[in-house]
Amino acid sequence: MREWVLEAPIKYVRVVSGPPKRESLIVALSNGVVVRIFIDNAFPIPLIKQTTSIKSVDISADKKKIVVIDDFESMFVYDILSKKQLFQETKIASAAWNLEFEDMLAYTGKD
Repeated sequence: MREWVLEAPIKYVRVVSGPPKRESLIVALSNGVVVRIFIDNAFPIPLIKQTTSIKSVDISADKKKIVVIDDFESMFVYDILSKKQLFQETKIASAAWNLEFEDMLAYTGKD
């Protein structure tokens, strides 16, 4: 059994597969922070920090990019290693990375 103490309430959790006992979670917090928690590690790893609360998150198949949708329906794509924003779009409801093609991102909005 393990417990993690985070700096803000959790808004979204996504399970990320991995080797046995090395699975992880992508956790988005209400303060705009996204962390990765490895099941066998007591310390969350910060991935990105935004100024707005986050509605959903997905990570690419190669674990190098992350897509974040905030509470204002703005979508941001980040490079995890450099922490640089790669792309932004507005009025987005959901987004998901393709599991076979690392650079393929599907997203949908009201338009």
